[in-house]
Amino acid sequence: MDLVNAPNATALTALAVAILDCLLSEGDADALNARTVRSALRALRNKSAIAAGTLTVCKENDSDAAWTAAATTDPAAEPITEIDPA
Repeated sequence: MDLVNAPNATALTALAVAILDCLLSEGDADALNARTVRSALRALRNKSAIAAGTLTVCKENDSDAAWTAAATTDPAAEPITEIDPA
């Protein structure tokens, strides 16, 4: 693979995957709550839901959890309980 002089689809795909899976901190790139570019983008496009004070952002299959976070609620606000861009 020569990304500079002769980029091809395989090389460009490998580069894109490496960027998406680049850790923002130390740890396992595929673990729950991994801080990667891929996991950050999941909140923009994949299904997410808030239940019992926990936000769950799903992987690309919209069923397996990619990461979770504590969600603070306010009884005076209109609650958002789910986002599903499917």
